[in-house]
Amino acid sequence: METPTNKLIPRIYKNFFYTILIFLWLFAACLQPYKNKEIEKIAAMVNGEVITQEEFNLLFQRFSQRASLARQALDSEKIKKLKIHLINSLVEERLILGASKKAKLYVSEDEIHEYQEQTKKEYGSENFVRQLIDQSITNAEYRQIVHKQLLMQKLVNKLFVQQLVFSDEEVRHYYLLSYHDFYQPEQVHPLHIIVRTEEEAKRIKKQLEFGEEFGILAKRYSVAPEAKQGGDLGFFKRKVMPEIFDRVCFNLIKGKISDVIQSSYGFHIFKLLDRKKAGYLTFQEAKPVIIKKLKMERRLVLEEFWLDDLKRRAEIEIFYGDL
Repeated sequence: METPTNKLIPRIYKNFFYTILIFLWLFAACLQPYKNKEIEKIAAMVNGEVITQEEFNLLFQRFSQRASLARQALDSEKIKKLKIHLINSLVEERLILGASKKAKLYVSEDEIHEYQEQTKKEYGSENFVRQLIDQSITNAEYRQIVHKQLLMQKLVNKLFVQQLVFSDEEVRHYYLLSYHDFYQPEQVHPLHIIVRTEEEAKRIKKQLEFGEEFGILAKRYSVAPEAKQGGDLGFFKRKVMPEIFDRVCFNLIKGKISDVIQSSYGFHIFKLLDRKKAGYLTFQEAKPVIIKKLKMERRLVLEEFWLDDLKRRAEIEIFYGDL
């Protein structure tokens, strides 16, 4: 199944709040009062708050390492642009977090825990942990990322709640203009069990024939990532899953269980729970998708204007020569 790394991190809008790449959050130090530039080297100051050279260097080193791992060469011009981008991102973060603090917004430990658990459920606990390891992010650092992300989302909602309401007329107008975007190909929703040996698969198939619950057996025996969810693969269209899944599941009758199927992955058993025919989404089906898209588009514009205004009113000094 498709489990892109970036989906593991809280869903990020492509605007000024979220263009700061994920490692920005890892090195954002607590806001400190300005003491003396001789005591602690300073990269920038934002409304009297300090961004230290050490903080900037840690962030720059992390990005440089990631570029190296991705085999991306950084010449002097690219390094200069990267440094300017990173220091400006740190400045924007300070402004945004300052605005959140002024608005007296708060994120509880329960909210962070709920978000993290939902992410684990969506992508699987094992995959969640593996992706954090691949990104060299500790669980504590991830929780810090989630905390700041949720804090900023609350700020956005508070600032723009009235501007992000859309009438049925607006939504329906978008639906009529973009009707062909809402075509959905045929989809199936199966349960799945996979084991290592044919003998074990045949034994499980007999248990299913005698009426045992598919989901229970999947949790007990399947070695697939979705085993913890009772083998539930959710809805998917063709050419998303391995070819063996399409070949079996799209030819199953609803409610029926497949024979034992061998593949390079192991021995599979499928049960088809539901099927959606190809066709266009109705207005009511498309409405939540449209509202989400309209909110995103309007949010981008509002946030850009808001941050520009915040910058104009702020006292910002960046020591480019020391970067």
